Amino acid sequence: MEREEIVEKFAEFLKEYYYNDLVSAASEGKKSLLIDFSVLDKFNPELADYLLESPEEVLAAAEDSLKQIDLPGSVKLRIRVFNLPEEKQIRIRNIRAEHIGKLISVDGMVKRASDIRPEVSEAIFQCPECGAKITVIQTERFIRPPNECECGNRKNFKLVDQKLYDARWVTIEEPFEITSGERPSEIMVFLKEDLTSPKMQNKTDPGNRIKVVGVLKQIPRRVKGSRSRQLEIYIDANSVESVEVEWEE
Repeated sequence: MEREEIVEKFAEFLKEYYYNDLVSAASEGKKSLLIDFSVLDKFNPELADYLLESPEEVLAAAEDSLKQIDLPGSVKLRIRVFNLPEEKQIRIRNIRAEHIGKLISVDGMVKRASDIRPEVSEAIFQCPECGAKITVIQTERFIRPPNECECGNRKNFKLVDQKLYDARWVTIEEPFEITSGERPSEIMVFLKEDLTSPKMQNKTDPGNRIKVVGVLKQIPRRVKGSRSRQLEIYIDANSVESVEVEWEE
């Protein structure tokens, strides 16, 4: 699907199913809008499938679609998704290379959690050749400089400014009731922006069980300063919800 078509379809979807929620979010100063995947799938199965396969592209277009909706004031929201289909609810031990870059759902107990700290969301570099300033969106764990300036220069860029957001890393492991005596597998989850609010912080502290929807990503593993052929994987969280466990009496 072309980006313009995604923006148009998402604007139509949000106006039809979530307009009142958008108005409430705008008036209450919320940072995100939570949408039910099954509702999107009912509205447009092709768009829903494309979201699963190319989540970062579709979510960025979905957030841009808000500009086409008549809302009170200037509204800038993150679009967050829950209730993925069963085939996208993956056990941690079953996560494979085929899932990298895709939208998946994982259920687990929070084993460890970092403090909430600011991280760089945008880095602004200056070209040493022509003086131009270049903004680079940062999506990985390490700050990435520009690949090339418009003047043709490709090296020695100077970091001159940056924009920050709050972020937290948590490690979740498989719940004991599904491991059948096996050692539970675990995975790191990256939380940022309103997923680190005080309310969300309580939900993601160690000992809580959560369901995470997010994009599986990879980062190079370094061994003695050199890049290893093996990769570390983590989930860049899009949404987090608490899981209530019902115990049999």
